[in-house]
Amino acid sequence: MLQKVNRLLTILMLSLIGVFLGYSIYTCADYRTRPDLYALYSAPWYTQLLVYGACVLVLLVILLAAKLVIRHLLK
Repeated sequence: MLQKVNRLLTILMLSLIGVFLGYSIYTCADYRTRPDLYALYSAPWYTQLLVYGACVLVLLVILLAAKLVIRHLLK
């Protein structure tokens, strides 16, 4: 049972990283095609990436802590 949870946490971590990378690539490509749209914002265009990156980092730390607890329980 714990091995399935460990596998699920790994899948969640990799999915989270993949979604963030996809969003980052899309945002960079959108900025290159429409820089005037991002000039209307008061913050730089990459501020959204920094906020989402911080959220992803917090979630990854939580998932990694859960994986470490499960790994400890498996021993």
